[in-house]
Order: sequence, then structure tokens, then C-alpha cells
Amino acid sequence: MVFAPWPATPVDAPGAELRLTSHLIQAVRAGIGIGLVPRILVEEELAKAELYSPGGAFASQRSYYLIYPPRNEALPSLRAFRSWLLEQI
Repeated sequence: MVFAPWPATPVDAPGAELRLTSHLIQAVRAGIGIGLVPRILVEEELAKAELYSPGGAFASQRSYYLIYPPRNEALPSLRAFRSWLLEQI
């Protein structure tokens, strides 16, 4: 297991399942949600401030980057997820 279990009760809600990283990036840019993607795939969006990546980089055989539109930074659900994710690394 890469991450420890999410501490809250799971949400049983329908959601999109995106199989391609490019689709995930498009969804995040549209403000639909957040994503974990290789940084190299979103360098341009990050440079243009179209996406935001919190926290710093960390050494790992696999790297993950949490990205989301800057306008969503204050969302409580995003803040909770970000805090949990940063605790994992």
C-alpha cells in the first residue's frame, strides 16, 4: 500500500474514473477535482499559474504531485486531503 488509509468514513458517491493522465489534468484544469500526476506533465500549467502544487518535492522511487486550480485552495475538503497526503510523505 502506498498510502495509509484515509481516516474518515469512505464516501459512497459516484464519481469519474479517469484512466488517462491527460484526462485527469484536463479535469483538474476545469476545476472538477484534484489530481496526483508526474510534475513534468504539468510544468507549463504550473509556470502559468493555471495549476498549483502545494508542498515541496520529496525523494521517492515514485513521485506524486498534488495539483489543483488555485481558486480551490480554500476548500475544506481539499485542505483535509492535502494535510493527510503531506502526513504520508
